[in-house]
Amino acid sequence: MRNVLEIIIRVSSQRQGFVLLVLAFAFTAVIYRPVMPGEFVWDDQGHFESNPLIRRLTVSRVGEILSSTVYDIYIPLTMLSFALEYPFSRGSPAVSRINNLFLHGGVLVLVYCLALQAGVTERAAGMAAFIFGIHPMHVEAVAWISARKDVLSTFFYFWALLQYMRYLRTRERGRYLLTLFFGLLSMLAKPMAASLPVALFVCDSFTGRRLTRLSVLEKLPLALMLFPLAWFTLSRNLGQGTAPLPVSILTWFWTFMFYLRKFFIPFNLCPLYDWPGPVSWPQEAYRNALLAGMALGGSGYLLRKRKWFYFPVMFYVATIFLVLRTSPHGVGLTPVADRYMYLPSLGFCLALGAAYDRLSRAVENKGRGYFLGTQAVVGAIAGLLVFSAFHQALIWKDGYSLWGYVLRRDPGNPVAHGNLGLAFLRDGDKESARKHFLSAVRLHSMDAQNYNNLGNLFYEEGRRQEAKQCFEMALRLNPAHAQAHSNYGVVLMEGGDYARAQRFLARAAALSPGQPDIFKNLGNVYLLQNKDVLAEHAYLQALALNPSLLYVHSVLADMYLKKGDLDKAAVHFSEILIYEPDNARVHNSLGAIYIKKFDPRRAVYHFREALRIDPHYGNARNNLNILLAQTALPPEEGNAGWTMGKPWE
Repeated sequence: MRNVLEIIIRVSSQRQGFVLLVLAFAFTAVIYRPVMPGEFVWDDQGHFESNPLIRRLTVSRVGEILSSTVYDIYIPLTMLSFALEYPFSRGSPAVSRINNLFLHGGVLVLVYCLALQAGVTERAAGMAAFIFGIHPMHVEAVAWISARKDVLSTFFYFWALLQYMRYLRTRERGRYLLTLFFGLLSMLAKPMAASLPVALFVCDSFTGRRLTRLSVLEKLPLALMLFPLAWFTLSRNLGQGTAPLPVSILTWFWTFMFYLRKFFIPFNLCPLYDWPGPVSWPQEAYRNALLAGMALGGSGYLLRKRKWFYFPVMFYVATIFLVLRTSPHGVGLTPVADRYMYLPSLGFCLALGAAYDRLSRAVENKGRGYFLGTQAVVGAIAGLLVFSAFHQALIWKDGYSLWGYVLRRDPGNPVAHGNLGLAFLRDGDKESARKHFLSAVRLHSMDAQNYNNLGNLFYEEGRRQEAKQCFEMALRLNPAHAQAHSNYGVVLMEGGDYARAQRFLARAAALSPGQPDIFKNLGNVYLLQNKDVLAEHAYLQALALNPSLLYVHSVLADMYLKKGDLDKAAVHFSEILIYEPDNARVHNSLGAIYIKKFDPRRAVYHFREALRIDPHYGNARNNLNILLAQTALPPEEGNAGWTMGKPWE
């Protein structure tokens, strides 16, 4: 037994870094395994599920992605990653979550490599990667599909840091160019990477490099690349929240200290946080945050020679700065978010890894008992973190678990009530949806989205007048609410008020030009007014945004048939077959079109496909029999009597 323990100690000392890295992968897989078969939640609809930009990747679509934002954030590389995986996802979130997990694994490898570049032992590097991998505060960035931008940006950010650290050692020009390249990719994944030039100065300080003209000029090309891209996002969010200077200071310090507190005490985490109260000096939370922040600043100055204290704090300041709030009003539903700590936590993970290595070396010299006792304590802490992260990951499985968790922590959260109501409405539980929508309206009666949600419920229940009133209230509260304009236009259209419906739907399309359903409804109202040219244009715009709108393909095919444009009709029927290859009615319609185009070979193929799918389809059988019997007739006579049928009957 004694020999076995000695072997364990020796292996742990010599290869513990590799063992810890393997354990990081293993525990990461355990933590995130339950969430893999989950559902889309929260902003996943705008980022992935209903995002028309990612549905079919073409050269023109890449151009649109490069010139578009998602929720006013410029993340083209993240959108390209979604577009690349969309054909394999088949509408399921599992592929996207698995890719998030793979990216997270890649980040762990980079943390390990960065730690080695920083000069620590393999054991310290392994522990740094282990802490980064299992930390509960990182769960939101990995488990939530919409947070892909955080993981992807961090992946390239760490690559840039790694190349820069090697550049500082070798002065190879290629390493410097790779730093610029990976920095640009990180920025295209998320604007938070605009902090990279500042982070490189922190790396300079860590390695003992003095501030010189050359060290400044080296960062200039990176700044010139990144800051204009950051402005693409920043310009869309300026002026959405201002506060007096004392309030701004207290707000800034509270958010600054919040992330530090949650990193070192990562419990009671939540997707939605709220302010601890009115922002003022008498409020204990803000006062304590200000005093703690000032104490940390003073400690940083006094311990500036201690690089494993100075580096993590300065790296944190450099990378968290862009997401710190200076006003309790304005952008976002929550003042802070766990995912924002994914990148800035690197320095603390490296410092903790170095501290663990120093502690292990100290107890190794005191004997086996001290060593095993220390490892037991560290293992218990790690087990607690894994347990916390596992349960944190579970809440991201679906909308019910996510918003139910938020409401258990904060029963008066109107956003959680509204989103949970949407989950119930999607699954047909209208009674539960009504309860949560009404709670959301009661808790926040000035939020247009709450009335829009309630209006959708009334519309689903056939209560058109109540739905109309809710949409009107939503528009009074927010005249720029595109979905409320669209919903109100649909209600007016169904009530026969086509002129007003057209006006509201056109306004919705102008407010939100990336929503295919709005253009579909606009096409419908044009068609009802016999404005075929405008209807065609609106339908084509809907298909440009989402080529899988089969209803729109069907309507356009019928429109082209009536105009005698058989080629365009055939194109749209063929598009339907891409998504529904076993649609017998469409095969029959295409067969009839090819007869009129004097192409009996293709006509026979489609009639036979229709009969293969539905052997009792009378129209297809009659058409096939007529074709086979009259193939010797002149084409003009052969065109008579073909029955196309309706594609959707």
